[in-house]
This record gives sequence, structure tokens and C-alpha cells, in this order.
Amino acid sequence: MLDLTSTAVFGPRTHRPRRPHRPATPRVGVALVASAQLAGCNLIFGQSDLEVAGSGGGGNAPATSSGAPSSSTDTSATSSTSSSGATSSSGANSSSGATSSSGAGGGCSDDACSGHGTCDASSTALVCDCDPRFAGPRCEACDEGYEGDACSACADGFQDGDDDGTCLRGCDSAPCDKGFCDESSGAAVCTCHPTFGGDDCSIPCEAGTAGRGCELRIAYGLDLPPGSIDWNVAADVPYDIDDAASVGAFDRVAYRLILDDEEVWVEMDAFTADAAQLGVPTDWTFDMPINGALVISLSENQPQIASPSEGSLEFWSNCYAAGPDGAFDDDDEIGPDDCYGSMQVHVGGETVFAFNRFAQGAGAFDLGIGPSPTGNPDWTFAGSSASFEVRRLEVYVREE
Repeated sequence: MLDLTSTAVFGPRTHRPRRPHRPATPRVGVALVASAQLAGCNLIFGQSDLEVAGSGGGGNAPATSSGAPSSSTDTSATSSTSSSGATSSSGANSSSGATSSSGAGGGCSDDACSGHGTCDASSTALVCDCDPRFAGPRCEACDEGYEGDACSACADGFQDGDDDGTCLRGCDSAPCDKGFCDESSGAAVCTCHPTFGGDDCSIPCEAGTAGRGCELRIAYGLDLPPGSIDWNVAADVPYDIDDAASVGAFDRVAYRLILDDEEVWVEMDAFTADAAQLGVPTDWTFDMPINGALVISLSENQPQIASPSEGSLEFWSNCYAAGPDGAFDDDDEIGPDDCYGSMQVHVGGETVFAFNRFAQGAGAFDLGIGPSPTGNPDWTFAGSSASFEVRRLEVYVREE
């Protein structure tokens, strides 16, 4: 220990009177500077050179050449901790509350993500993983399609048709150019007119093709006359398109009936492997169930059927009687050959379209889309053909 009370000796060996010194004042936590001004020189002593009385044996901190304390404020560590628990690489408090570049943990407060997400402060920046329906850097806003205090309501242009809590774009914001929009499944889905395709039904099908994705090709086409007809064999039917002979293996069949400005398209799994038996049933009978039926309707009298459904065919040239329920509908009883005729498709027990009385040759025949609003549900005895100016029947197949 250097004794400042003794006389310092410099230069020639002569004695000069001792100058009184200013005692160093100990300060805990701050480097002490003792200055002895002898022979016009300043001697600088740091805490490492002086015993600090009453300091409790504090740690060492280097003093600057100017006698001012260094930037460290803690004699036991070189960095300080923020009040939030995140450690700053410089020893200063973190201003964002997230973990600083030192990589130490912490930084997530209870409301860091507004109570609508999970906070992650393991990297150099605080990150919020927002709960469903919420968005924003701190999950402070509603995600697209949602609104309300809890972001639980669908915003304008969005819908939750299946009530699963998810809002998706609705038909108002996703229009179908040539078709119908249905949002009952929870998503806006376009059902296109038979001769248009694309997600928004804006793409015309090539000539001779139709259906979903324009993937079915025409096998038969026929303009129906307005009055009496008597078709008893296939050769009697005046098709203007007859490509059945060129059709390969197929797995789907569709019938399209156009009556003036209304039309219906009913598509189903193939019920025969012979394309020649898909036309007007003059020489064959199909009284049987069908599967996978879909209906596209441009008639107010027939609803859309977008989910594959079961149904039945009543295809024959015979006369027939009402079924057990006493009505002409989807369960009629077949009678003698070639005296009336029935070409009816039913789905879910309801008539989708009917073309009857093509084998009698006595007056107007029966024609209609959907269940008949009057008389028999399957249009039997309706004699309605003359009420339409456009009467077009087409048959399509999807080849494998």
C-alpha cells in the first residue's frame, strides 16, 4: 500500500516542504481516483492501487485517464438486465420488450399479442402467431373476411354457409359469368351452364362438348316437332346428330332438354355400355335406378342438384299405368308395347324432365322440365309440346 502521508522524492536529493494532500473519498461502485500533485505532476491511482475503506471489498473497475468513471456501472458484471427480463447486449434496457440481439429469452408480456395469439421471443424480434380470425403484427386486427369485436362475424362479401365458423368469399364477390353460384357448402361454387366451363363459368366449351369441365361429348341431337309423332323403331327418330357409333367406352351420361329459354341438364353414371341405347327408347326398356345424378337447371320449376344423388329412369315405348300411389310419377307400371312411350328421369323421387307419348301418333305429346305443376307429376297426358317453340333434346357421354 502506498502511503500518501510520506514525502515523495523526485529529482535532486533535496528536501522540500510536504504539500498537504486531499484525502481520497471512497465511493462504492465507482472507480476511485487519488491524485497527488507533487513537483508539478499529477499521479493517478485507481481503486486497484488504493484500499477503499468501507467498500466491502468491491470489485475492480478501470479508471479513465481523465479520472472519470468508466461506462460500466456494475462492478460484478459487464451488462445490465432490463426490467422486463430481456438482456441487452450493451447492458442497456430493451426498448421493444422483445428479446434483444443477445438471444436471451423473455420479452413476451400477457398482452403482447393482444390476447389473440401466441408470443414467441426466442429470436431477436418478438413474433405473434395469431389465432384464427385475427391478424396484424400483434394480432390486433380482424383477418380478411371477418369483423366485429371478437372477429366472429363475416364481413361484407364473405359468408359462412355451412356454419363452421370460417368466413369465405360469397357469391356476391365471386360471381359466375354463365352459371349459378351456390355458397351452401361454405364456399362459393359456380355451377356452369352446360356449354360453359372454368371456375367462374366464363370459358365457352368447344362445339359438341358440354358439362363440367366441358368433358362430355355429344352422341345424339334432336329437334322435336310440335305435334303428333309415332316413333316405334330407332330408324323413325330424325336425329340431326347421331355419333353413337363412334363413341368409345364411357362412364357418364347426360341428357339436355331445351324448351324456349329454359333448359335442364341431368348427368348420371352410365347405366348401359351401349351408346346406341342412349337415345329415344323405341326398342329397349330401362326401368331402373341411377346413381351419381347431378342437375343443372335454368328453369324455375327445377332446382339445382349439386351433390351426387340417386334417382331412376322410366325409358320405354310401352303404354303404362299409374303406380301403387295412384299417380303417374316415378313408379309407373309398364303395359303393352309401342302404344304411348315414356322417357323420364327422376332424382330423389321427383321428375327432372319428361318426354312422353312419342309412340302413339295421336296429338301433341307430353314435354316438361321438373315436376308438372298441374296434373300428373311426370307430365303424362299433359299434351304440352305445342306450347314451346324451341324443343331440343341432346345426349352426351364422358368417354373413359
